[in-house]
Amino acid sequence: MREEPLGEYVEWLAGQAQAHIVANHLLSEEQKRSLLQTVDHLLAQISAFQPAVGGHIFTAVTHGDFQPANILVNRDGVWLIDWEYLARRQAGYDALVFALRSRFPAGLAKRLRRIVSEGDSTQPLPLADWPGLNWQDASWRRVHWRLFLLEELALYLEENANPCFHSLGEGLTALQAQIADILGAKAI
Repeated sequence: MREEPLGEYVEWLAGQAQAHIVANHLLSEEQKRSLLQTVDHLLAQISAFQPAVGGHIFTAVTHGDFQPANILVNRDGVWLIDWEYLARRQAGYDALVFALRSRFPAGLAKRLRRIVSEGDSTQPLPLADWPGLNWQDASWRRVHWRLFLLEELALYLEENANPCFHSLGEGLTALQAQIADILGAKAI
């Protein structure tokens, strides 16, 4: 883990997402406009909460697809497979992917609302115990979940930026709908 300025990380991440949107040959102009607005909205919300958390965040090299399907267990040990999404992200990224089952975007907004408002006591992977993830602090929760959505969007955009693709993956559209749902929600 390393501590770095939150603003710099978020600006870099938003820039990556924006570049993938602009360059994607499969997105219509309307889709590009909508996705760019989503990135801008997340960026503005994260920036608004930045002073409350001191302006720094812990990042780490993350697996990027930390879910049960990529964890193999037998009597000889435990293995994590499928490291193609490895990248530096907020330190709690993998915990959030696992806890929110974010590789299945349908229902993500509902799961996110529940875990933000009710806590993580029912989760198989307690977020409060994850290094670098300040989930017990309300101000940090506000930053972490928004940053997580921006990181997820950047990942899906990168995945769909492959010039060999002939159609967009369904996950990008589903994720964008879930982000729109959660950003429209009040009291989080």
